[in-house]
Amino acid sequence: RKGGDGPPPVKGSESRSSRWHSPLGGAEVKLNTSYDSAAQIIAHIIRDWTIEGSQIRLSLYSWCMKELLCRLPRKARKQQRYPVLVPGAGLGRLAHELSMA
Repeated sequence: RKGGDGPPPVKGSESRSSRWHSPLGGAEVKLNTSYDSAAQIIAHIIRDWTIEGSQIRLSLYSWCMKELLCRLPRKARKQQRYPVLVPGAGLGRLAHELSMA
């Protein structure tokens, strides 16, 4: 992070990866495997949708909401709906929170 330009780091949020050989030419490709086990899916459910994950959501999602709102026209924030793309949305909690703002 440079000068606070990004969200605060979240402990344990590093993505894991593995190697995969493409059937189209056999090239080795690095894949993100953040959902390669049931334990990881459960961890995402806990982070996104339970009281136990609220501190992580508060630190990350409040930053995202603040950054998004400062980029919308002030007068139109409450009067108009804007489409927002949430890449890597996981289990959709951030998209849900943005839609409710």
